Amino acid sequence: MRYTKKTYCLLLLSLPTLAKDFVNLDFDDPILTNIAYYTPPLNSGRRLYGPVEDLLRGWTVTEGGKPYSGFMAYSVGPDGGLAFPGLQMALTVGNYTIGKYNIEFRSFRPPERPGLDPLNMTISQIGTVPAGAYYLTGVGRGLASINGIPLTETRPYDFLLPFWDVHEYAGKEVTLSFEFHGDGEGSVMPLDIIGFTAPEPSTWALLAVGSLVLGVGCWPRRR
Repeated sequence: MRYTKKTYCLLLLSLPTLAKDFVNLDFDDPILTNIAYYTPPLNSGRRLYGPVEDLLRGWTVTEGGKPYSGFMAYSVGPDGGLAFPGLQMALTVGNYTIGKYNIEFRSFRPPERPGLDPLNMTISQIGTVPAGAYYLTGVGRGLASINGIPLTETRPYDFLLPFWDVHEYAGKEVTLSFEFHGDGEGSVMPLDIIGFTAPEPSTWALLAVGSLVLGVGCWPRRR
């Protein structure tokens, strides 16, 4: 069965999310005061970009294992920025946006070093997992880890709808990270975070059935 974006939203909204201690966990609260036009190398025309510490407020970004504090694309609207080699992350609105924004990583090989592997990027921040949390939910891709330990991932409904098991970290301060690895050919890896939720696996089926029934009931009928 093919799930639509509307069905995803209905399902995710049916999950009771918990209070969170992380800053800008869902990427929906960026600082936009320093968005500006910039002409990137290897691309024609001016596009919109902003400081990564503003657009990914609260997150720390590393590229190829080294801290990154430059610019990233603000890929929104007709003048939206483009990811390119050396600037591979974008804040955007697209098919994987649940709130206001999601992020996208595009994997390129550095043009000045064609023999090297593409640079990988990681976003991370320190925060407290809410007491009682069982999963962190989201849409898209990205290798999730806490304190450097990969999180067990389940995708019960679709390969782009991950549930990351965080129950053993509930109530603890942790470093949450997402790693992006690509093929070096500009492959796109989107990610949006919904939040922490409490339901255990035994409740997923009931939530899914209820959401799908609601989706069918609310879907506009053809006349």
